[in-house]
Amino acid sequence: MNIIKSTGKQHIQFILISSTAALAVLGDSILYGVLPSRPEDFNVLVWQIGILLGANRFVRIITNEWAGRMVEKAGFIKPLLMAIISGSIITASYALPLGFWFLLSARIVWGACWSIIRVVGFIAVIKLSSEKNRGKLFGIHHAIISIGWGGGVLLGGFLIDLISIKSTFLFFSILSASGIILLWRLNRSGISFRFKPEKDCGQIENSYKFFKNQKILSVWIIALLVAVTGQMIYNITGRLVTDRINVGIPISIGIASLTGIILGSRTVGTLTIGPISGSLSDRIGRHIIIAIGCLIQIICLVILSIFKYCILLTIVIPISFFGGATARIGITTMAGDQAHRSRTAVYMSRFSTFIDLGNAAGSFIVFPIYSSFGFKGVTVIAVIILLIVVMSTIFYSKSS
Repeated sequence: MNIIKSTGKQHIQFILISSTAALAVLGDSILYGVLPSRPEDFNVLVWQIGILLGANRFVRIITNEWAGRMVEKAGFIKPLLMAIISGSIITASYALPLGFWFLLSARIVWGACWSIIRVVGFIAVIKLSSEKNRGKLFGIHHAIISIGWGGGVLLGGFLIDLISIKSTFLFFSILSASGIILLWRLNRSGISFRFKPEKDCGQIENSYKFFKNQKILSVWIIALLVAVTGQMIYNITGRLVTDRINVGIPISIGIASLTGIILGSRTVGTLTIGPISGSLSDRIGRHIIIAIGCLIQIICLVILSIFKYCILLTIVIPISFFGGATARIGITTMAGDQAHRSRTAVYMSRFSTFIDLGNAAGSFIVFPIYSSFGFKGVTVIAVIILLIVVMSTIFYSKSS
C-alpha cells in the first residue's frame, strides 16, 4: 500500500509543502551552529545567546494559536506566502552585525513565520493519513524538513569558514525565497485544507478547557519534556566543540566546520531513523518508540559526561540525535492520532505551543547550567527529564 493514502496529486502536494518548509529553515538552522561559537560576529554577548536562540520559540506561545485559526478560516496559501517572504528577509538580516536588540526582533518575527509553516505541514500529514500509516508519514515529513536543517548547518559551516558569515546568510536567503516557486506550483494544484468547526469540538475550542482533559494534556506535557532535552543537547553542541576541540582529535579543522558536521548529522538521523521509527510506531505502539528514543539519549549523555575526547563527541552526539528523532516522531504521531479532525489546525497549533515551550526552555536553561556546573550538570538535569518522559509515556499507554 502506498505510504501516503491519497492520489498522486495529493502526494505531490504533500512533498511541495514539506519542501517549502525545508527551504524556509535554512537561515535558522545555521544560526544555531554559528552563534554559540562566534557570538562576536553578531555583536552579542555570550549570556545573550540563549535568549536569542529561544526567543523565536517563546513568541510562538502566542503566534501558534493565531496561525492555527488563520489557516483554519482563510486557507494557507496567502499566510504561507507571507511567511516565506518574511523568512527570507530575516535570513538576510542575520548578515548584519547590528547587535542584540536587532537580532532579537528578527528572531521574534521568524517565530511567527514558523508557526504558520509548521501547522500547515501538520495538517497535510494528518489529512493524508490514517492511524495505520500516520507514523511513517510524519517520519517522511520530518525527514524532508531535516534536509533543510542539517543541510543548512553543514553547508553553512563550511561556507562561513571558506568565505564569510555575511555572504553565507545572503546565499541562504535566496534559497529560502525560492520556496515561492514551490508555493506557486502548490496553488496551481488546487490544494485546500479549510476546516469548518463541528459541534463535538467544544472541549478544545475554549483556550482553557483542554486542561480538564487529562489525555490531551498528558500528550502535550510529554511533548514539552521531549523538546526540552532535545534542544539542550542541540544547543550545547557548539559550546562542547569549542571547549573540547583540542582533546584527542588527530586532525586540524575549524570549529564552525566541525560543529556543522556534528549538527548536520541530525539530518542523517531524521532521514533514516524518522521513517523507520514512524513505521515501527504504527506497528508496536507510539509509547514504545518514545521510550526507546529517550533511553538512547540517556546513554549518550552519560558517556559524554564521563569521557571528554572530541573524537568521541563526533560519534556520540549524532547517536543522541537519532534517539531524539525517534522520540519526536513518536510523540508527534501520538498527537496526530488524538487530534480532532474538524479542528486539526487549532489542536496541532496548541500541541506546537507545548513543543515550543520545551524548546525555548531547553535553549534558555542549558547555557546557565553549563556555565555553573559544567556538562555533568547538564547531564543530570536532562537524564531526570528523560526518565520522567519514559515513566509518563508508560502510564499514559496503560491508562489509554
